[in-house]
Amino acid sequence: MIKQLRGKEIPLVKFIWGGATPESATWELEENMKAAYPFLFTSGNFEDEIFKRRGDL
Repeated sequence: MIKQLRGKEIPLVKFIWGGATPESATWELEENMKAAYPFLFTSGNFEDEIFKRRGDL
C-alpha cells in the first residue's frame, strides 16, 4: 500500500503478527520490515514468499 501524506508517498506493508485475527495485523514501513525480515522480500514477489513459507507452493 502506498500512503499519500502531504505530497509524499510512503510505502507500507501489512504484517500479521502471530495470528489471523484483525487485531494482530498492523501496517508497517516497508523499509523497516525489509531491514528486519529481508528473507520476505528476496524473491521480488512478497505473496510467493509467504506461500513458500506456509507450504502452499
